[in-house]
Amino acid sequence: MTTPNLGALYLEHREKLIRVAAAVLRQIGLHDGAQDVVQQVFVELQQKPPMGHVNSWEALLVQRTKQRAIDHGRKQHADQRGPSFDDDFDLHDPTAEEAIERADTAIDIAARRGELMDAMSQLNDNERYVLTRQEYDEASRTELADELGVTPPRISQIRKSALEKLRALMEKE
Repeated sequence: MTTPNLGALYLEHREKLIRVAAAVLRQIGLHDGAQDVVQQVFVELQQKPPMGHVNSWEALLVQRTKQRAIDHGRKQHADQRGPSFDDDFDLHDPTAEEAIERADTAIDIAARRGELMDAMSQLNDNERYVLTRQEYDEASRTELADELGVTPPRISQIRKSALEKLRALMEKE
């Protein structure tokens, strides 16, 4: 299998991947590390390209970026965790309980976002494009219709279909 030009892939998908990483990291207060996460994904791809045929490089990059962002968050959390759980650390201290609860919530949210990104990768290109442009870029139906060469009502149909698929995929998780 031949690996595509990673530089071209990076240039093509960089902004989207940074948004994916930032969305995951923002949930745990680490959104500044998004660029580093994306660069790490490409370094890892260069060192160890995927085995077998890749159906969608975009989906692979999104999945790896999401996972690397979660790993980055866990590493940062472990590095900044502070005291170990020994006799001097009271788990029943309200501030410790709140911190643990906030960390658990942030990790749950990041994981849920990861599940959403996995589900997004299973949509077709038009569905993914319409949802991404409407949700992130706040593009109108008319703009999208012009870009895709369809009518605004067709954009609504694509969006509805995509949301139904996402809902079904997320319920499986």
